[in-house]
Order: sequence, then C-alpha cells, then structure tokens
Amino acid sequence: MTKKLSGKLSSLIHQMGRDREDRIISGETKLTVAAIFLIDDNWRIFKEYRDIIGKPLRQEEIEEVEKMLRCKDPRYGFATYVCLGCGTQKIIGFSCNGRLCTYCGYRHAREYAKRLADRLLDLPYRFFTFTIPAGLRSLVSQNAKLLKIVQDSMFIALQETLEVAYNNELAEKASKKGLKREKNLKLKTGMLAGLQTFGGDMKTHIHEHCIIVDGGIDDYSQIVSVREIP
Repeated sequence: MTKKLSGKLSSLIHQMGRDREDRIISGETKLTVAAIFLIDDNWRIFKEYRDIIGKPLRQEEIEEVEKMLRCKDPRYGFATYVCLGCGTQKIIGFSCNGRLCTYCGYRHAREYAKRLADRLLDLPYRFFTFTIPAGLRSLVSQNAKLLKIVQDSMFIALQETLEVAYNNELAEKASKKGLKREKNLKLKTGMLAGLQTFGGDMKTHIHEHCIIVDGGIDDYSQIVSVREIP
C-alpha cells in the first residue's frame, strides 16, 4: 500500500536523490554507463541526436536506460531499515533490475552463473576470446544486424571446428588401439558465448568470450572427454 510521505521525509528523500546525482556527475563514483548519460545531460542530448538523424531509439531501449538512471535513487522507491536497539534509520533506494545496469547486471550474472553451474557437464572447460579485426570495428559497431551475424559466425565457426577436431582425435586414438570408430558416432560439443561491445575503459571494443567443453555427448548420449585440442 502506498503511503504519502511527511513533508520532512519527502524533503530528505529528494535531497538524497539530488546528492546521488551530484556524486555521479562530479566523478566521485566509478565511471559507468549511467554516469556517462547523467553527466552534462548526455542522455537527453543523445535521444535528440538520434531523432535528428532519423534513427530514434525504440521505446524499450528508452525504458531500460531510464530504469538504469534511476537505480538506487530513493526518489523512485526505497526501503527503510531501523535498528531496534538505538532507533537509527537507514534509507536504501530500490535497485532497478535492469538489463543495462552495471550494478544489477553484475548481481544477476553471478546468480545466473550459480544456476548454470548445476547444469554443466562434468568435464574440463576451456576459455576463448575472439576480437574483431581493426578494419571492421567501426562498421560492425554501427550495424546491429551485422554485429549479430558476426557473433553467430564466430560461435558456429568455433563449434564446428572443435567438433571436427574432437572427432578426428577420437578416431585416431581408436585406430592406434586397433579399433574402428563408427562413422555415424559423432561427438557434439557444447559452449557458452557472451558478446561484449566495450572494454573496461568504456571504449568500443567488440569481442566475444566463449567457454568450451573439452569433449561432449555422442549419439548414444554418453559423455566423452577429449583432453587435448589437436
């Protein structure tokens, strides 16, 4: 149930919200995407620029950014914690749970990783990073459809290459033991991939992180380990 705030509490909440923005704009906090948009009214300017060039932002994009800009701002919702011993109160602004927010995104990523760990095959894994050639970076960064094509191509190329290598390696090992591996007994490997479009310095840096299983599952649903990449 929503309750009307007292005049004193309302003034306090609004002051806390303004102080939060001042700390971000003055550079007292870590540089984030939200900070970049808040400084010099960049978010309003960016929206107007996209309208001027005939490429307006989608409504869902606007909503996600504006959720991020309000994250932890008590003016948009808060919880009050009270110490039962001394009566001290602490007001905490609600987080936005947005997809773009670095604060909420990190928390969700950790929770997702915990859930994912329970579903992974009990095999070793490898980590790969792909980058875009310098000559293509500006072109890809300005074309979302092309970026998706590049991302999918990197994913498919790595998966298919490793599956061929793994299957050739298993066939060679079987041959050394005087055995013949069934031609239709193909190993399917698995991988996770995440695309990042900027680096730690917030500059454009398109790259894809991939976690690859050392092995996979064959046509009999048996887990097969391949310890070496040929």
